[in-house]
Amino acid sequence: MSVLEYKFLKINNTNKFKVYLITFISNFILFYSPIIFLFYKNFGIDIFKIGIIFSVTSISNIIFEIPFGLFADKKSPKLSVCIGSVMITLSLVGLFFSTSFFQFLICAIFMAVGDAGMSGANSVLLMNLLEREEEVFEISSISSGISNILGGLIIGFIYNINIRLPFLISMVLSILNLFLYLSISEKHINTEKEKVQIENVNFKTAFFIFKKQVFIFLILLLSYISIPQVAIYFPEYLDFFKINSKYIGIMYMIANIISMLGTKFHQIYLKKYNPMVKLKYCFLFLMISTFVMWISKNFFVSMFFYAIYRFITGYFYLLFSMYINSKTDLHYKSTILSIKNVIVQIAFILSDPLVTFIIKEFGISRSYCFAFISITVIFLIVLFYKTGDPKETLFEKKPA
Repeated sequence: MSVLEYKFLKINNTNKFKVYLITFISNFILFYSPIIFLFYKNFGIDIFKIGIIFSVTSISNIIFEIPFGLFADKKSPKLSVCIGSVMITLSLVGLFFSTSFFQFLICAIFMAVGDAGMSGANSVLLMNLLEREEEVFEISSISSGISNILGGLIIGFIYNINIRLPFLISMVLSILNLFLYLSISEKHINTEKEKVQIENVNFKTAFFIFKKQVFIFLILLLSYISIPQVAIYFPEYLDFFKINSKYIGIMYMIANIISMLGTKFHQIYLKKYNPMVKLKYCFLFLMISTFVMWISKNFFVSMFFYAIYRFITGYFYLLFSMYINSKTDLHYKSTILSIKNVIVQIAFILSDPLVTFIIKEFGISRSYCFAFISITVIFLIVLFYKTGDPKETLFEKKPA
């Protein structure tokens, strides 16, 4: 190995570690999420007002998401990320000191605006550090799994020490993350053509991008209406089998480890294949898994197929980001990822009341029936969708 190759390898490994660190901190900042409901209730905020806080958060995020994406593409992804990071920090400061519904509502709006500034733009900024752009999504998925495991293990203990302590820890981490983002260099605009492309970034451009990728966005919307709910309401499924609640934390930890293994498996063995082809395989396995979880009365059989579900979702979600990223011009990446995040938010707004209604009226098993039917429909749509490439079929692997 030459000196030049050694230096390049060293820089690449350093940058990769930096991306792992930043994405881990970004995810771990929200490690307080499992106790936020209890935190609000501690100050006398009733369930209706908590619902208002969550709804306002989602609506605020949807309103600011695309404008921030356009701002990041037109001006600076680094500036967008830094504004978002400052807003998140201010929200955490507010949560640390707040005691009333109105104060918590303001904090939620600040958090939503901050998240809008960060999402999309942070991935684009981190791409500057890596040789392969798609690796950002893979690393972020692994970091998310690690932060979920660690956060789940310690949040109860920290909350019991002091109910405000989780927000203080998140506040410090948010400030640290801001300085880490500030240390990243942006790519410079060198040609007149690039300057013209950036000048043309606007809402009309965003609509054109959406129209061009409308099929994948439709699949994204349909997928997020049903697939994440399988994991979100997993404690209800365990209750269906009369599993003691004290084991839920352990099972969540195991589930997150399985998802991380899925991400790593994709990183090692599957990254060379076309994302759309991989999506078809994912829908097939998810369809089988949810079908068995719907009809099975055996706990161990159900857990085996839930493990398959978690393994597949370990890379399923990042496939959308990778596919969209591969089809998007460099100068529109923040905007397109912001559009993706808006669609995910809309999917959750639509799915949460629907799935909770199904569980309340018909039981948790029927919710897996709903997931199975939804995934089957999506699978058939994707299977017969014509991409214009005769080689891109379900059972033929095509290098990216």
